[in-house]
Amino acid sequence: AEQAVEIFSEAVREQARLVESLIERGCVYRNWARIRSGYEGEDSTQAELAREAVVTLKQAIQEAGSSFPHLVMDALVNLAWHHYYMGEADVARSIREAQVLPLAEEYQIEEGEGVPELETPVTFCWVQLGKASSLLGQIEMATFRRLHRERGEAWEQQANQHLRRAARYYTLSIAYDQLFGRDFREMRSGLDLVYDDLKRLNARELGIVYDMVAETEVAFVLRSPSRLANFLDKSFGPREGLSEVFSDLERP
Repeated sequence: AEQAVEIFSEAVREQARLVESLIERGCVYRNWARIRSGYEGEDSTQAELAREAVVTLKQAIQEAGSSFPHLVMDALVNLAWHHYYMGEADVARSIREAQVLPLAEEYQIEEGEGVPELETPVTFCWVQLGKASSLLGQIEMATFRRLHRERGEAWEQQANQHLRRAARYYTLSIAYDQLFGRDFREMRSGLDLVYDDLKRLNARELGIVYDMVAETEVAFVLRSPSRLANFLDKSFGPREGLSEVFSDLERP
C-alpha cells in the first residue's frame, strides 16, 4: 500500500488510483490497530496506528474530492468501521448518518418504497450502503450482548429491541449487496458476520430474528424470501423447526 501511494502520487499521477491506494493503506493501519492490543513489543502503539488510520483515510477523502464520490463513500465507511473497532460506536454511527447517507440519497432503500429505480447507477455505492448497514447491525448486536451480560432492570425487553434492530439492518445490508451482484466477497463477508452474531442465540432469540427479517421484507418492499431469509433457513433450519432444533441450547 505504501509503494502504491508513492507511485500514484509522484511517478504517475492517477488520482483515482491514488485514492484507492490511500484507502487500502488506511485499512491496513485500521486492521493493525484493531489487533495491536493482543501483541507485545515495542512497535507502534495502538493509539499511533489508530491515528495513522484516521489521517490516511481522511487524506483519501480529501484527494477524492468531488471527482470520485463513490471513493469518498468507500473511505468514509471504512473510517466509520475503524471508529467502531476502537470502541467509538457513536462516532461510527454519526459518520454514517451525517456523511455517508447524504452522498447516496437516491440509492437508499426506503421504507414503503423498496429498491430505487436508477437509469445508470454507480453500483459500487450499493456495496458501501451494505457495509454501512452491516456496521449498524454489529453495533446493535454488541449492545444486545452487553445487556445480556449485565442483566439489569428490564434487560430482556431492551436487549430484544436491539436484536430486532440488528436483524433489520442485516436484512437491508444483504439487500444492498444483492443490487451489486449475486455473490461477491463483501456479501460473503457480511453473511459471515451475521452467522457469527447469530450462532449463539437460543431458539426464542433466533425466532425474533426470523420474524424481524420477514417484517423488514414487507416494510421495505423487498423480494420475499430475501437472501438473508434463505441464508437463515440454510444455516439454522426453517422458522417452524427452531424449537425442536435448539430446545437444548440456552445462553450461558
